[in-house]
Amino acid sequence: MSDWFCTVFPNDPSEMPQDFPSYEAAKEYGNEMFGDGNYTIESPC
Repeated sequence: MSDWFCTVFPNDPSEMPQDFPSYEAAKEYGNEMFGDGNYTIESPC
């Protein structure tokens, strides 16, 4: 199991951040849920 993950942080503070096992999954979620440019993807690694 990998410890690597990405977190999607929505620009809207009322929305909760969400973790994903890959950048691709995080980007797909961010675009579908918030629209391009309305979120930030970060990783602790």
